[in-house]
Amino acid sequence: MLNQSKELLDAVFAPIRLDDAFPVAAPDHTLRADVPIEAHVHDCLEIGCCCSGSGIFIVENKIRTFRAGDAVVINHRELHTMKGSPGSVTDWYFVNLAPAALLAGFVREDAAVLETELLSGPDFNNVLAAAEHPELCGIIRTVIEELQQRKDGYRSLVRALVWAMMVRLHRILPSERRDSFAPGPVSRRKLEMVTPAIRLITQRYHENIGMDLLARKCGYSVSNFRKVFHAATGYSPQEYIKRLRLEAVAAMLRHTTEDILSIALKSGYPTLSNFNRQFHAYFGISPRDFRRQQKS
Repeated sequence: MLNQSKELLDAVFAPIRLDDAFPVAAPDHTLRADVPIEAHVHDCLEIGCCCSGSGIFIVENKIRTFRAGDAVVINHRELHTMKGSPGSVTDWYFVNLAPAALLAGFVREDAAVLETELLSGPDFNNVLAAAEHPELCGIIRTVIEELQQRKDGYRSLVRALVWAMMVRLHRILPSERRDSFAPGPVSRRKLEMVTPAIRLITQRYHENIGMDLLARKCGYSVSNFRKVFHAATGYSPQEYIKRLRLEAVAAMLRHTTEDILSIALKSGYPTLSNFNRQFHAYFGISPRDFRRQQKS
C-alpha cells in the first residue's frame, strides 16, 4: 500500500506555480476526444469555459453534464476529472488563479467573497450552465480572452472581472450554507483511497467492470473495497457506475442528434428496452420525452 499511496498522491495532486505579482496562470487550451482527464486536485481555484462539445465533469462524487457555452469553477480541494461524450471532441480553456492574493490591496482583505472554501461540497454545482448563469459564464469567458490578448490594462481588467465573478459566485450560494459549511478532510482521504477505481470507472463506465478489478486497483479485497467506496462516495460501486452511465447518456441526449438506440448501445446497455427501463427509473421520464423536453 505504501507504493500505491505514493503513486496516488503523485497522480492526484497537481500544484500550479503562480506569479506572486499577478497570481493568474496563462489559459490552458484543452482539446481532446472522449478520453477522460486524469483525476487531480490543484492548490488554487480553477475556472474554465467550454467552446464546443459536451460531456460530464466528475467533481468528488458529483456528476455534472456540460455543453458548449457552459463554464466550470473548481476550488483548491475538490478532486475532479472530465470526459467528453462518446465519439465527440471537447474544446475547453482553463485558468488557475488565487483570488485573495490577486485582489490583495485592491479590495478589503477580509471580504467574505474572496473565500473559495465555500465553492465546493455536495450543494455547489461546479458546472455553470450558460442558460442559467449567463453573466457568470460571460465573465469567465472574458477573463480568458483578456489573458489571451494581453491588451493594455488587461491586468486591471482581470482583477475587476475576478472580483465581479467572486461576488456573483457567492450570491448563488444559499445563506444557510455559508453558515453551516465545514471542510471535510476525512472524506478527502477516503476519496483518495478509491481514486484508482474512479479513474477506471470514468474511462470504462460503458463496459462491464468487475468488482475484483476495481478492488485490485485500490489494493483491497472486494468486500473491503465495497465498504471503503461507499464511505468515500455515498454510493456502492454499482450505483456509482449506473449514475455515471446515465448522466453521460443524458448529456448525449441533450447535446447531440444521435439516435437513441445508438446512444444506448455505445453506453453499455445490451438492449433498448433495458436502457429505457433504467433511464425512466432514474430520471422519471422516458429518453424520448427527456430529449423532447430539452429541445423545447
